[in-house]
Amino acid sequence: MDHLSKPELADVWVSFNLVAMERDGQTFDPSYVTAFLGIEPTQQNRIGDSIAHGKGRRTYDRWRVSVGPVKTLDIEPMLDEVVSRFSACGNRLVQLCEEIGVQPILICTVEPKSEETPAIVFPVRIVRWAADNKVELAVDI
Repeated sequence: MDHLSKPELADVWVSFNLVAMERDGQTFDPSYVTAFLGIEPTQQNRIGDSIAHGKGRRTYDRWRVSVGPVKTLDIEPMLDEVVSRFSACGNRLVQLCEEIGVQPILICTVEPKSEETPAIVFPVRIVRWAADNKVELAVDI
């Protein structure tokens, strides 16, 4: 890269996930989650669903709301976009997770393309929302 070129930005995703692993004996119906919360997921899977490109079968149930990938150094708008989808849920998210026995997780995934990567900071409002809803925060680089 010459001195005038800008480094390529990382690909970033922000996802809220509910996952039940077959090996742990857990299952849930993603359609039930959608109906209970009144939120359409960006992806849902059932145990046994085929994985793209013939890579086998899913060993977990998953319900996900995701934004990305976006080439960015600022994850805050993505966090806000995902969390805002749950604004009308009230305490139903906590009730649902207790009922189906899963730990919700909000994860920021970064796929670096150069040394230029975003600072992963969860603003207080996001941390407060996560704490109020018993949601784990995670980073995957």
